[in-house]
Amino acid sequence: MSYCSNCGGKIEPGHVFCPNCGQKPPQQNPKKVQSNKHHGRYWATISVLIIVLVIAIAAVVSGLVIGLGGNNSSSSNYYQSTYPTYTYQPPIPTYTYQPPTPTYTPTTHTLLSDHTLFGPSYNYDSYYIPAGKTISLSWSADGYVSIYILTETQYSYFSTWGWHSSPAAYDNGNSGTLSYHVTNTDTYYLVINNPSWVTGIKVYSATASW
Repeated sequence: MSYCSNCGGKIEPGHVFCPNCGQKPPQQNPKKVQSNKHHGRYWATISVLIIVLVIAIAAVVSGLVIGLGGNNSSSSNYYQSTYPTYTYQPPIPTYTYQPPTPTYTPTTHTLLSDHTLFGPSYNYDSYYIPAGKTISLSWSADGYVSIYILTETQYSYFSTWGWHSSPAAYDNGNSGTLSYHVTNTDTYYLVINNPSWVTGIKVYSATASW
């Protein structure tokens, strides 16, 4: 069924003229219609191809961007991984050598035992004391004795005059103890002296350690 282009009336199939106004409807060209159909399909195909091509190009571009980003990341990681690493080393302390202080165990020496220092002139016994030692002396006697610790110079004076006014250390009595540390390198002497000019003095014991 078609419609009249002049009055709009219905024209049944097979009618050549419009039953209302008698107008002959225009003839359609089948070839032209068929050509229009093919033309529409062509542009639809072209549109689909263009869309597919755009999607493909977008996918390629996205892949390149992601790839470049990944390469930059790996490159960054590479450079970061090649940075030198250091382990903290605390400074090594320095020390000034201090020679050890010499130590020693004192040795006990029995100097006199039941020994009489005779008069009427001064009489004495003397003992050499090594430098750097500490001497400790104890004695007992039946009378007063004099105990001297003298340097070599003082000892030379004592051996000439029998006394000294300023010894390194001094004590006297019929018993007692005396301790003295010999600090310098001079030669020291321990002297046990009978100061009496008349009688002898018996020394029961005189023991020292150094």
